[in-house]
Amino acid sequence: MTKNKKLLSVFLVFGLVAAIAPTPLAAYAWEGGSEGNSENANSSGVQGTSDGKTDVEGWIGTFDGGEDPNRPDPPAESWVNVKIPTTALFGSLSSDAGAVYSPVYRIYNHSARGVTVEPTGFTKVSEPLELAGMVLNLNFTHPNSLTVPLRSADDAFLGAGLTSPGSITLGAGSESSPQTAAFTMSGQLPEGFNYPSNAPHQPRYGLVFSFTAEPPAAVQ
Repeated sequence: MTKNKKLLSVFLVFGLVAAIAPTPLAAYAWEGGSEGNSENANSSGVQGTSDGKTDVEGWIGTFDGGEDPNRPDPPAESWVNVKIPTTALFGSLSSDAGAVYSPVYRIYNHSARGVTVEPTGFTKVSEPLELAGMVLNLNFTHPNSLTVPLRSADDAFLGAGLTSPGSITLGAGSESSPQTAAFTMSGQLPEGFNYPSNAPHQPRYGLVFSFTAEPPAAVQ
C-alpha cells in the first residue's frame, strides 16, 4: 500500500465524513488526488437558491437556469444551477504522520450565467475530544487557487471565528457543458496525537457553500 492510500470504513452519512485509523478497516478506498465525485456520482443539485450544503440532493424549484442569460428576471438566485458533492471525505493513517488530505471534489455550474462560489460555514456535527486542535483547510485548485480555513488549531470554525478570504467564479455553462471548480481538503492532526488502536475516529461536519449568479452581460 502506498503512503497516501486511504482506507475508510463504510459510514453512510450526508455531510463531511472523516476516518482516522492506524490500519485499514476496509470498505472504501481512495488515494490522495483521486476523484471524489463526478456529475453523476456523489453530487447533489442546488438550483434557484443562494446556498448549498453537502447534504443537499436533487434539484430545487422549476427554473433551470438555462434560458437567455440577458433576461431581466427572475431574481438573480434563480439562475443558480449547480451540483456540489453530496459527501466529502478526508482521512489520515498512522503512516501519514499527522497529515490529513482528501480526494479531489468538483462543483459543476450548469447555469447560463457565471456563478461565484464561496465556502461560508463549517459546523461540527460530532467530533471526538482527541481531535481538538486539528487544522483543516479547503483548497480550490481550479479555476484558480484559493485556500479557505475550515477549522483552526484554536478550535475556531469557518463562520464561527474564521472567515473566508474570498470566492471563486465559474463561467457560464449549460446542461450539457458545465463549467467546473475543483477542490481538496488538507490539514494536520493536533501535536502529540495518538492514532487509535482499534476503531477509527469518524468525525462529522457540515460544509456550506454560498452562490451568487453574475449579472447579465451589458447589451452592446
